[in-house]
Amino acid sequence: MPTIMTHPGRSRRWMIALLIAFVGLRIIFAPLLELIPDEAYYWTYSRHLDIGYLDHPPLIAWLIRIGTGLFGQTELGVRLPALVCGLLTIGFLTRLASELHGRDAGLAAAVLAAGLPFFFAFGAIATPDPPLIAAWAVALLYLKRALIDGRAGAWWGVGIAFGLGLLAKYTMVLLGLSVFVFMLVDPEARRWFARPQPYLAALLALLLFSPVLVWNAQHGWISFTYQLRHGIQEEVSHPLVEDDLRRDARVRAAEDDGKRRLAGGEFEPARRIGERAAIPDIGHIATIACPESAQGFSGRDRH
Repeated sequence: MPTIMTHPGRSRRWMIALLIAFVGLRIIFAPLLELIPDEAYYWTYSRHLDIGYLDHPPLIAWLIRIGTGLFGQTELGVRLPALVCGLLTIGFLTRLASELHGRDAGLAAAVLAAGLPFFFAFGAIATPDPPLIAAWAVALLYLKRALIDGRAGAWWGVGIAFGLGLLAKYTMVLLGLSVFVFMLVDPEARRWFARPQPYLAALLALLLFSPVLVWNAQHGWISFTYQLRHGIQEEVSHPLVEDDLRRDARVRAAEDDGKRRLAGGEFEPARRIGERAAIPDIGHIATIACPESAQGFSGRDRH
C-alpha cells in the first residue's frame, strides 16, 4: 500500500503543513494564555532594567522591555521575545540540518524544532531559555562551518552567538566546554588552536558578556556565587540573596491574598497585565509583593 513516504512531494507538503500549524499555535496562544509565575518574575525584571541581576543575565529583561514597548504590558508583549527566538531557533536548525544532510533533512528538522514539546514550550514562554536556545542553534551552525567546513570567517558568528547566549543564561558555557573538548580530540579541529580566529571569537563573546561581568564586579560576584552554590544546594549569605528570599516570601503571601480576593469577586477582567482577574499571581504579586524589586535585582533603589 502506498504511504506518504513513497511520495516525496506529498511528504514535503505534509511537513510544511505541520510546520505552519505548530508555529501558528504558538502565535495564537501567546496572547491568550495567562503568564506563569516565572514569566511574571522576568516581566518584573524588565520594569527595572539593569546590566545584571542576582540569578540570571539581563538579556531576557531587555527583550521583554522591547516587546512590551511594542505591544504594551500584555501577554503578547511579554512573550514576543520568546516567539521571535523560537522562530530563529527553527530557522538556524533548519539551515544546519540542510547543510549537513540536504533539504529534506532541513525540513524535518524544522518540523521537529517547531513541534517537539521542549521546543514548542520554550518558543512561547518568556524565560531566559528561548534566547539561550536560539543562541545555541546559531552557535551550532557557525561551529559546523568553522570546525567541519574550515571557514575562518564563521568564527565571528561563533563569537556573537556565544556572547548573546551568555547574556541569556550562564548555561551557554557548557557548549563552550564541549567545543573545547571536541577541538582537543578531533585532529582537523585541533589545528584551529594554532590560528587566531577562535581566540578572537572568544574575545568577542567576552566583550558582549562584559556588562554582566561589570555588574558582578560591583556586587561581589554574587551572581556566579549564587549559581554555583545554588547548584550544590548551599546557602548563600549576601544582602541581595536575603532580599530575594524576602521577596519570595512576599510573593507567596500576595499570591494567597490575591486568590482570596479573586474568590471574593474583588478583581474585574481586563486585558492588561496587572489588571486581569484571571492572574492575581501576576499583577497583584508584581505590584504588591515586589515594590522593592529594583533593590532585590540590582542592589540600588530605582524610581
